[in-house]
Amino acid sequence: MDAGATKGGGGADRASFLRLGVTDYAAGNPVRSGGLAAARSPAPDPICFPGLALGADSTGGGRASFRQARPADARRRRIEADANRWIAPKSNIYGTQEMTLRIIIPPAVEPVTVAEVMTWSRIDASNQEPAPGAITVALAGLGAGNVDSGAHRYLATFVTADGETQAGSASAAVTTTGGDGQVSLSGIPIGGALVTARKLYRTAAGGSTYLLLTTLANNTATTYADNIADASLGAGAPSVNTTSDPMLSILITAARRLAERRTGRAFITQTWEQVLDAFPTENWFRLGMMPIQSMTSLQYYDSSYSLQTVDSGNYVLDADTQPGWLLLALNASWPTAGDVANSVIARFVAGYGLSGSDVPSDIRMWISAQVAAAYNNPSGLVDGRAADLPFIDAALDSYRVSWL
Repeated sequence: MDAGATKGGGGADRASFLRLGVTDYAAGNPVRSGGLAAARSPAPDPICFPGLALGADSTGGGRASFRQARPADARRRRIEADANRWIAPKSNIYGTQEMTLRIIIPPAVEPVTVAEVMTWSRIDASNQEPAPGAITVALAGLGAGNVDSGAHRYLATFVTADGETQAGSASAAVTTTGGDGQVSLSGIPIGGALVTARKLYRTAAGGSTYLLLTTLANNTATTYADNIADASLGAGAPSVNTTSDPMLSILITAARRLAERRTGRAFITQTWEQVLDAFPTENWFRLGMMPIQSMTSLQYYDSSYSLQTVDSGNYVLDADTQPGWLLLALNASWPTAGDVANSVIARFVAGYGLSGSDVPSDIRMWISAQVAAAYNNPSGLVDGRAADLPFIDAALDSYRVSWL
């Protein structure tokens, strides 16, 4: 922490903050009596897909409301489906009424891939779009053309919303000449209901590597006239099938959102805004997502309702403490924001990194296990009860937010 920053002051407000209690919504049992984070694992949400989908989230919507502890029989954390934000009433935390966390730039990838989940779940290739069969090819008989003279072979792949199949079966060879340089393709395979396009690949004259010829942006056409020179061919045909049951992609995202909600952490790099109704009376305030990589800006609406930016030299980011703090620099003071809702906006970048390999392995294991459980048992019930995975759920314990 910078020597010119301090967390001092506000003992009463902070003490009140530490008295907040949070309980598990599903079980209605206290999770912790001294802060907003779980000191031990709460009762897990149902493993089934609906349970995953309804959790408050960083990218797909959801509002998490944290309220002061009620009597023991009514204590619970309330997770309410709403807009793309988390809301935490905080009159005793920040000296203002409400804090909103909202996603600005969502993660570009997920912490685990479909292929990794398929391996974990022991899902075989029957859950993927199969590669297409062979194309029928023949000289077009239209005279000279642009296809280089020599022997060529063709193949196709199927494209879905999730990926592309591996290369399909190769066609018979067709040999073009200077006087017959165009090729007619027929019998181009049509894929299943999830196929949105087909890609056609061709070898260069006398070659053995299949290179992209064209993309048919439909799943209906069965013919194509090739008059393309070898020099215009594109990337090579894929060797790995990246299509899958689309439910896997949905479940991966839902499980990641649930894990982020449970831990109060962003896994893959993403940009957030924390919005306050006013600057705090203290010389610090917490940032509600971690791990924090950097502070982008601190802005506010002034008394004229014009958006102003606080000079970055007036505050210090303490990203080492988790959750992070934004602290006033030495001899600095918060500006006066206008009397308008959501007048203070702190934008920051959070997450472990840009790829799944940056995310701790036990978090990735938790996501994979939840997806496997939801995929293999969509109802989420065992003997009429929600199935729990206590060992797997415990993998998140060390990553839960500690507000003390």
